[in-house]
Amino acid sequence: MEVRFKKDFLSKIELAGKTSWLEQNNLGAYASSTLAGMNTRREHGLYCIPLNNAKERMILLSKLEESVFIDNHLYEISTNQYSNNIFPEGYKYLHEAIIYPIPQFTFLIDGQKLRKTVLLMSDQNILVVRYELCNQGKPFNLVIKPFLSIRSNQELLTNIQGFNTDSYKGNNFVRWVPRDKLPGLNANFSKGEFISSTLWYHKFFYEEDVLNHDKYTEDLFNPGFFNITLEPYETVEISFSIEDFGYYNLDFDELYRKETESRKKYSCPEFISEDKFFWIGRAIRNSQIRHNNKKITIFSNFEFRPSMREFLLAMPGFYLSMGRWNDFKNIVDDLLNRLDRGLLPDWYLFDTENSPYSSPDLSLWLIINIHHYLENTGDVEFLTKDRLEKIKSIIEEYQKGTLLNIYMDRDGLLFCGDNNMDINWLSNFKPFHPGHRFGKLLHMNALWYASLMTLENIYKKLDKKRIANKYESMAELTKNSFRKKFINADKNQFFEIISEKNYLKKPTLSQILPFALPFNPVSQKHKEVLFANLVGLLVSSRGMRPEVADENSNSDGVYWPWANMLYFQALINLEYPKTALLEKYQTYQNKMLAVISEGVLGTIPEAIMTKKDKQIYTGAPDFGLSIAAFLWISYLVSKV
Repeated sequence: MEVRFKKDFLSKIELAGKTSWLEQNNLGAYASSTLAGMNTRREHGLYCIPLNNAKERMILLSKLEESVFIDNHLYEISTNQYSNNIFPEGYKYLHEAIIYPIPQFTFLIDGQKLRKTVLLMSDQNILVVRYELCNQGKPFNLVIKPFLSIRSNQELLTNIQGFNTDSYKGNNFVRWVPRDKLPGLNANFSKGEFISSTLWYHKFFYEEDVLNHDKYTEDLFNPGFFNITLEPYETVEISFSIEDFGYYNLDFDELYRKETESRKKYSCPEFISEDKFFWIGRAIRNSQIRHNNKKITIFSNFEFRPSMREFLLAMPGFYLSMGRWNDFKNIVDDLLNRLDRGLLPDWYLFDTENSPYSSPDLSLWLIINIHHYLENTGDVEFLTKDRLEKIKSIIEEYQKGTLLNIYMDRDGLLFCGDNNMDINWLSNFKPFHPGHRFGKLLHMNALWYASLMTLENIYKKLDKKRIANKYESMAELTKNSFRKKFINADKNQFFEIISEKNYLKKPTLSQILPFALPFNPVSQKHKEVLFANLVGLLVSSRGMRPEVADENSNSDGVYWPWANMLYFQALINLEYPKTALLEKYQTYQNKMLAVISEGVLGTIPEAIMTKKDKQIYTGAPDFGLSIAAFLWISYLVSKV
């Protein structure tokens, strides 16, 4: 299947300049820009590689700017946005763009067709860009200017002091090393010549950064240009890498064939429509990279997101819905080995030995995931003595008191935190910034009750009644106190925090958890009215609001697509009628199909913001948790 855009779309800068493509390889390198070829966010770049133990992405080559000379007439076929204008307007020459399986851009210039192909190799951090004159006619001169940035994809290049502007040239080869202690960039070209110069282009403007960053312009370095004459049907390839090219076979046609065949193997799980959502298969693949000979899950190519919470929330989608049972068990063992006094570290990826332990909900999410695994596999043999002891240790540490001032009070409820620490599971999701919270928290006690019930069920499965009865008694105490203290029956709302006094906060996403978790402490009497109240205030087809918005809310008009996972889990737990559930799922599918087909193609963002009927994607533009949520929702609905 191909993803193709025609001239009527490409000729509108408000469309072509707002739609991004993203290529990622198995090692974490990526190439990305808009269909117009105009970079609109700091993360855009043609050659971006993982560095610093894969904790950051480094953009070495920002873009290539092309000019065509036919009979001494100049055609500028690139597009840039500066602070006060768009120049040149090369998008007007775009005739067609194919984004999948491999990005190709065809320009129509005075009757001549020039095709540009961008090939990022899957298993090597090598980018090959081919230009091909596709029809008969006059030969023409092609000038290609590389723009270098040599920076993290979360920074902007503004300080040019100490920038080494030399070009080191060889036979069809050029190398640049602009900054000390950072990789240099090698370029091989199959024909033509490279002519050195030293030019700076100032104030490239990144419109997508305006919402999320204080700075959104930068300067880029142009070290010279490739000068190439193309005859009809002739091609030229320029390859970029930080490594020596001597070890690699750069036969473009063979590379293109292999890469195309490989990408056609990306497939959706059987419970998702392949035709509509072929992008999902690609997104699943893009969430997995190799690092230190291990396959790891990442949650954004554009941002470094090592969050344990995001990983735990994504585990059902990326592992259980896909039937990756062994991978799931290996991850559980890894996480159980990282426990410290019952807590998991805040970071999942890289340098976890330096990670803080400041999130009391994480260990409880792990127990919930173990419940999901057992429910989907019936694998009682998974419950080895060693694993059980580590799972039990979480409950025991929380019960007697542990880090973060966590302890079970005499009423069976968990108390967490103090005046000096914020205990809020929503704090790291964007663009939401909840206030300081500690005490007996609604979300923590919903997780606590569900975890106690999970342990009770586990020991019942193992026919260990005495231990099962212990957890049953603890869960019963917690449930009764939860009902008594967290539910305001007069207003049909939850109290979010119980401390010295009850806090009746406006509803937030935390309040969906009692319904979304596999065990619900809310009485049958209050379930329906409390849930209906929340749905009316927080739910839409785009996603769930982090909180009920008001005039002063910093989350006004913000929705989180990934949080729909909690909503659908709640509907299924509450035994929502199947026909109505399928209708809601179809609405959700259609909305996500629209989201996947715009913004950064093939991705679902972290958040969607609406302002004056305008839809803006914000947070991480390619949020892995949103993809995992789509998988888990689709899987759960398919089983109803």
